[in-house]
Amino acid sequence: MLDELTVIIKTFERPKSLFRLLKSIERLYSHLQIVIVDDSKISSKQITQNKFQNLKINYIDIDFDSGLSVGRNIAIKNTTSPYFLLCDDDFEFDSRADLERAFRVYKENDNQMKSKCEFVVSAICGEEGNFIWSLQEVAEHGSLLELKKILPDNIFPEYIALYLFKQIVLGVKKIHLEKILHNFLQLNIILIDSNFNVKISDFGAS
Repeated sequence: MLDELTVIIKTFERPKSLFRLLKSIERLYSHLQIVIVDDSKISSKQITQNKFQNLKINYIDIDFDSGLSVGRNIAIKNTTSPYFLLCDDDFEFDSRADLERAFRVYKENDNQMKSKCEFVVSAICGEEGNFIWSLQEVAEHGSLLELKKILPDNIFPEYIALYLFKQIVLGVKKIHLEKILHNFLQLNIILIDSNFNVKISDFGAS
């Protein structure tokens, strides 16, 4: 069943963390396909390929500090399996991991939780074995920070800046009406989709 699944990992300047994650995959799920996207200043591609020759790794180097969203989008585009598992480079699998069960539960509920390439689906397993599913849109243009880097002089044209700023203000107003304080609003967590719609993300500190 896990032959339909690819692990995708976006890594940046944390080779030791990446190696711990890969060691845990090698120990428990060595047959999985893996796509790694690295925007570190110094690539760990050669070292990784030498250390983990038994793993099926597609290691992709991209420009330095391209950003999390850009890296994840590249990883998704280089995934050929019907499903993928998104991992940060500081994740680790241990004996409590049960990907087979998580994937089986997901597929049994596939009609309710469609996972096409425009979505990221993640699962958290609770203490009683119940899964909580999270369905997230992929932001094709990455974050505001990443988008800003590719503009001349790192400056948005005024009409685009006004268009995006209006959406940000309305989004913040909406969450405040719901009595939610974001508490971590910054450029790299304001995401932009293919239609230049703003998506405010990362409510972990709210």
